[in-house]
Amino acid sequence: MKKEGFSTEDFGVTVTLICIGFDLIGTNENTLHPKKVFFIFENTSKLQKAIQDYWDGKLRVDPQKWYAESRNVKRQLWGRKEIKEKFMESEIERLEQNNDSRR
Repeated sequence: MKKEGFSTEDFGVTVTLICIGFDLIGTNENTLHPKKVFFIFENTSKLQKAIQDYWDGKLRVDPQKWYAESRNVKRQLWGRKEIKEKFMESEIERLEQNNDSRR
């Protein structure tokens, strides 16, 4: 049986979870707000405890590590956006070429 993932839009929670050892297993676009993204983690009891500790103010992370990880996550998001834009550009170009060849 496949476990459901835990998803959040909260960047601070995401970076903190990565800093304390949880793996980001994916991202999904928010269809209601295209500029936002859901960050996905494997949902475990340990993860749920860490999230509760985050909101209770019990977690502490090295500020330099948090900053470095935040830059890594942002780079992944920008890379994803660039790949999507390149794909769209190539699709538009392909469609234009098809239209030109039909004339």
